[in-house]
Amino acid sequence: MEYISTSALANELDIKSADLFDKLKTLGWIERKNDKWVLTDLGKQKGGQTRNNPKFGEFVVWPENISFDDNGQKQKAKLINATAIGKHFDISSQRLNLILSELGLIEKDLAAGWEITKLGKSIGGRQFEHETSGANYVLYLRVFCNTKDF
Repeated sequence: MEYISTSALANELDIKSADLFDKLKTLGWIERKNDKWVLTDLGKQKGGQTRNNPKFGEFVVWPENISFDDNGQKQKAKLINATAIGKHFDISSQRLNLILSELGLIEKDLAAGWEITKLGKSIGGRQFEHETSGANYVLYLRVFCNTKDF
């Protein structure tokens, strides 16, 4: 099994390292001690390990296929679309995209579809291009949704 640093995992998930560290702290998998992130017993149970680098010292690594657990519900770090989010709130994906645009998370693509903004990326949004139409669309990390309905 391959292990990657928390920063590398954040990069792979296309989110800020600080946001992932905050999430792992909230989950109780890591804690801050003496200006260092330390793996907790729960973090070890979830697959975290420590590594030592001669130059940088001890750091935490995670299986590259790590699963997150919120309130006893196991969730893979997977992406969901506006349709799934809209369904939860009982609104159409078109309406949700307009709301997300008003919030500054996405903006209308001049050609077709939606483009992610810097703010949208900061909360875990990722932009993709549709294989056949070429239109841009945005997916969001499911792991950061705090409800079991997603």
